[in-house]
Amino acid sequence: MEILSDFSKRQKSINFLYRSTELVLAVTIFVLLIPFIAMQISDEVMWSSADFIVAGTLIFSIGLTFKLISQKINNSFYKAALGLTLFLILAIIWINLAVGFIGSEHNPANLLYLVVLAVILIGSTIIKFKPIGMSNVLLINALMHSLVTIIAFFSLIGEQNINQIEILITNGFFIILWLSAAWLFRKSVT
Repeated sequence: MEILSDFSKRQKSINFLYRSTELVLAVTIFVLLIPFIAMQISDEVMWSSADFIVAGTLIFSIGLTFKLISQKINNSFYKAALGLTLFLILAIIWINLAVGFIGSEHNPANLLYLVVLAVILIGSTIIKFKPIGMSNVLLINALMHSLVTIIAFFSLIGEQNINQIEILITNGFFIILWLSAAWLFRKSVT
């Protein structure tokens, strides 16, 4: 009887994974249709096949990560915090690949944002996505993002095509969102 129970649990897990993958794939395709259609009606949007592959991989990976981590969580604050965190990770990667936070996407100073992403990846893996630990990781991450902003602001004074005010506003927005996600993770345990 125990074997049947184990089989039933495994089957439910496989079914959930299959349904989750289908849903995430459908959302990914829908999102990718936006630039594809825009390319048909405007010369302003010019994506290569590599752009579609990278964007599709990012969206699918982030979506599936959300589904897999949140599947056993029945807490709205935790899910909101996780969703916001994953969205911010996606946005940082996307912005750096598309236009760059600092100057153009080719500016090597944009590599500093890899530190911000590394803090989350390493920290969340160590603490196994536990809410208080995730809150602390995101607080550290907001601090790292602030440090990257300060370095970018002061090291690029006088550079052409780089607006320091824009750097402060854009990064400030991300820092506020990191702090918001940290608060949501902390709120999920109270």
